[in-house]
Amino acid sequence: MSRLIPTQLIGAFCFLASSAAAQISVHPGAITQLATNAQHPAWCKANCGPNPIVYQQIVPGSGGVYQIWSMNATGGNQTCLSCTPYAQANLPGATCGPFGNTRCQQGNPEWAPNGDIVFQQERSGCVLTSEEATPGTGLCADLVECDRNFTTSCTTIAVSGTGSASGFLQYRFSADGTKLFGGHVTAQSGDCTAIFGEALAIRIFNWSSQPAATQIVYTGTATLNGDLLPAAYMPGNTCPSAFVEGATTYPTSVEPSTRTLFFSLTGDTTQAFRQYSLDISSGVASTILSTLTVVSPGGVEWSEMGKINPQGTYYAFVSSTCTPDLPPVTIANVALDLAIENPGGGSKACATTYNTPGSSMYYFHGSDVQFEYLDWGPADGVHNNQIVANVSDDLTFNNIYLYNLVFSQPAPALSSVLNGGSFTPVFASGEWVTIFGENLAPDSRQWAVSDFLGNQLPTSLDGVSVSIDGIPAYVGYISPSQINVLAPDDPASGMVNVQVTSGSVSSQSVLVNKQEFVPAFFMANGSKYIVATHGDNTLIGSANPAQPGEEIVLWGTGFGATNPPAPSGQLIIAPVNLANTVTVTVGGVAALVDFAGLVAPGLDQINVVVPAGLPAGDQLVVASVGEVQTQANAYFTVQ
Repeated sequence: MSRLIPTQLIGAFCFLASSAAAQISVHPGAITQLATNAQHPAWCKANCGPNPIVYQQIVPGSGGVYQIWSMNATGGNQTCLSCTPYAQANLPGATCGPFGNTRCQQGNPEWAPNGDIVFQQERSGCVLTSEEATPGTGLCADLVECDRNFTTSCTTIAVSGTGSASGFLQYRFSADGTKLFGGHVTAQSGDCTAIFGEALAIRIFNWSSQPAATQIVYTGTATLNGDLLPAAYMPGNTCPSAFVEGATTYPTSVEPSTRTLFFSLTGDTTQAFRQYSLDISSGVASTILSTLTVVSPGGVEWSEMGKINPQGTYYAFVSSTCTPDLPPVTIANVALDLAIENPGGGSKACATTYNTPGSSMYYFHGSDVQFEYLDWGPADGVHNNQIVANVSDDLTFNNIYLYNLVFSQPAPALSSVLNGGSFTPVFASGEWVTIFGENLAPDSRQWAVSDFLGNQLPTSLDGVSVSIDGIPAYVGYISPSQINVLAPDDPASGMVNVQVTSGSVSSQSVLVNKQEFVPAFFMANGSKYIVATHGDNTLIGSANPAQPGEEIVLWGTGFGATNPPAPSGQLIIAPVNLANTVTVTVGGVAALVDFAGLVAPGLDQINVVVPAGLPAGDQLVVASVGEVQTQANAYFTVQ
């Protein structure tokens, strides 16, 4: 009798799946100046008009007042949005600050999922210095949402409080567009915080439709007016307060996008920014804050402004550690370049070298360069791998540039090719094969329903393919350091070539032994115990042993052809008997084999009756087909 593999066992056949990060090599190709005296560009990804880039622009002669502008992707058609008659009539006017500023500050614009623009708007009547009034401080700032042209709708969606020592800063949308989050200024305490003495909380909004922001109100420990107070929960923080700004959320392929938010926070005496992750799936504030995890090295690193690209393949942020000789890290003296890493973290590469003496990009005219606010272009086939960012040295330039990033991929390097069950260097057609090495794939994932063409198994995942004896193998799992493939049908025996191709780069071929029969049991978590199940599909183990006389199922791979033949590159619709007789011994005693067949790609099911009279304990199990035995030292437990 056959028994299809239970879904809860799929995780058992993970073949020692690895999650090491791929190496990244990146440099800017063409660099184009788009706007001068401008900051904080944001690039529209959907519901875009002719001007997909929105940014903040200094009003000439204003002493540093910013307004909201937009432009096209080449820097043309630059348009002042907050100068429209509708905006002038519906946004605060000329009463901001004591220095005769002609307009209130507007800044830090972000595109909303519905195509509107959300930005910080300074309240009238606040008493601030010219430095404090800049959008980068968030002081005395509320959140406003306007239509993309600022001609039909401008609505204040959230008020930060009253007085100068309150405001919102650096709000971002989650990857799925359901959350809006960032920093909320609650005080100007001066207690060893990084910028202007601000103590910030985390405020998170639900986002649905216009007007769109509804605050998520948290209560209990570590909350204030519904906000989260992270200072006491930040690993390594030595201050009673924290500076917080919104960063990004990782896509669902890495973390559930409505659960894990990534922020830049600081509060320790090094005055350095660190990036943190935060799981907001719980409704309990203290539980949420207990998940705060550092995702950048910290210490003296200044690491912020992180954003994931729309494809979910690269995470971009600014970092001070790209500078060979790191200056003291303070708000007034920090050298920042563009860094790129894998979405899962690690393998950081510096894409710009403005602060590296001797490099072709090096620029120093009395002050270090700061690569600041950035955003990725849309994944539309035209602007893939493009970043728009503002870069300045606070002395000679403060401009927005377009960077065409060029990613160069190192060739895959194979260290071993092994049987996916026994991890020995020999395999058969239709058997799972595990490949270890470096730079094997750009990301980590298993095959998904969308990868199949009808009943045909995929021969490539995310541009990663494998050939065995010149024939495409079927790719079930990829990662930078491990690939699992199903060996294709091939009558050849002996040493065959195995080669991995990732993108446009191929590895050197490796010779591996291939035979007609290479039976192997799958092993449980790298132990000496095979993957075996009871009749109710529960795993056999020391706490749930097999009984003498019980019919159990042994799971393996490489037991040879089926009758009728089942092509290795297709899904198995119904179990198919193996073409050759399989024998099994348990504890040296022959066991009755009730069924031996292929039930899923590369997955053989062997139903056996545990021999009577076996003593309790671990029993050696050996299966044979075509006079070839399964691996040595494979056991299951008998009661």
